[in-house]
Amino acid sequence: MVIVETEGLQLALYEGVHDGELDVVVMRSALDDDTVQKLARAFDDAEKRERPGPAPGLEVGVHHYGRPIESYLRQVGDERERKTGVFSPAFRPLHDLQARMAKSFAERAGVDFRIARHGNTEASPAVVRRWTELGEYALRPHDDIAQLEDPGQRGFEIQAVADARMVATNVYLRVAGGGAVELWDVPSQMLRENRPFPGFPYDPADLSGRRLVEVGAGDIVALYGGIVHGVRASKERVVASFFSGHVGPGTIVYWA
Repeated sequence: MVIVETEGLQLALYEGVHDGELDVVVMRSALDDDTVQKLARAFDDAEKRERPGPAPGLEVGVHHYGRPIESYLRQVGDERERKTGVFSPAFRPLHDLQARMAKSFAERAGVDFRIARHGNTEASPAVVRRWTELGEYALRPHDDIAQLEDPGQRGFEIQAVADARMVATNVYLRVAGGGAVELWDVPSQMLRENRPFPGFPYDPADLSGRRLVEVGAGDIVALYGGIVHGVRASKERVVASFFSGHVGPGTIVYWA
């Protein structure tokens, strides 16, 4: 497991995670304090939705995990039309960050970095959430790739990413009293049998090669989605997240 830690927004390293040169990049203070505060206030002020199921939380935006594709896209379209959720102008700095990433991919590698689509309909670009799980973990050990195999989303172009490298990007807006990311150097494919949810959860007793990454407000962590990872409990943790990966030569899509 190759982990690189650096200062500031280093998009060449971010591209390296997508290309398989790195497994994890930790970019300290990648966002300035003013941008972090604006996004944190946008989360505070927004109408939040309770995330049900095995990983409870409060979130702004729409996530695709475990949902029929039609229901997911309908909700995304509704929020886009009404300019609510992450489509609110208050979340503009998040879209600006993704635009900077797109510009870097285009200039460095001639790669089109765009929002994922299903037919002519665009996916959700991101979610912003606070995990509310009580206990040792705010988010128990899991992998991200398994969600690309959901038969209820067959035909959604993100499923092509399963043949390449899926990358999870987490932008930290508030962290207090814990919230470190735990990583295990074990192939997630070996662990998936008999899971109640695809890729979730794994028993830490079955894992090895543990690494711990402390995070703070303004940091961005990008990691290969095949790495088993979890989030330690904390007093406060607000994070903006999205996934991305190659769907063909010269095209990377991102979604939530």
